Amino acid sequence: EALAPTRVPGDEVLALGKPSIETVKAGEQLMEALDLAEEHEMQQAVHQKELQRVEQSMDAQELEELRKRGRPAVAAPTPNPQLLGLTPLAYVLRILKRIRSSDLE
Repeated sequence: EALAPTRVPGDEVLALGKPSIETVKAGEQLMEALDLAEEHEMQQAVHQKELQRVEQSMDAQELEELRKRGRPAVAAPTPNPQLLGLTPLAYVLRILKRIRSSDLE
C-alpha cells in the first residue's frame, strides 16, 4: 500500500501516512483532467497540420472563396463535452480548484 506524506503538527518534517480515499480520488480526478486536456491538445495539433496540408494543396482562388464564405478548408474537431466549453487549461484549473489543498500534499 502506498504511503502519502502528511504534516505532523508542530513539526516542519513530513511524515508518511496512509492516503485517504479523498486523496486518492483527488489524484484520480486531476489525472483524468490532465489526460483529457492532453487529448484535446493533440486533436487540435492534428487538425492544424491537416488544415495546413489541405490549404497548401488548394489554389489561391479556392482558398479565397472558402474564406469569403467563412468556411474552413477542414472541419474543426468536435469539442469534447467533458471540457464543459472551457479551454483545456481552464478545465484543469477548475478541477484543481475543487480539490482541497490537504488532498494535494
